[in-house]
Amino acid sequence: MAAAKTIATLYNCRSNYTLINAGSRPLFEEYLEMLIQYGFITMFVPAFPVAPLFALLNNMFEIRTDASKFLRVLRRPVIKREKTIGQSVFPYC
Repeated sequence: MAAAKTIATLYNCRSNYTLINAGSRPLFEEYLEMLIQYGFITMFVPAFPVAPLFALLNNMFEIRTDASKFLRVLRRPVIKREKTIGQSVFPYC
C-alpha cells in the first residue's frame, strides 16, 4: 500500500515538473490586468454606460480560464520568503 502511494506521488511530481514554468510572480500580471481594466471602466463609463456589464462578463469568463490555466498548464512557483509586503500594495491604496 505504501509503495503504491509513493509511486503515485512520484508520478504526480514528474507530471507537475513537465508543466510550463509560471515565473516568479504569476499572479502579478493577473492583478495588474484587473487594475488596468478598473481604470478604463471608471474613465469611460460616462461615454459607454454598458461597459461595467461587459467587464463583469469578461471577468466571470476570465476567472474560469485563469483557474484552469493555473491548475492544468502552469507549474507552481518556488516559494521565496520576503521581509516585507513590498511595493505591491501601493496600486490598491
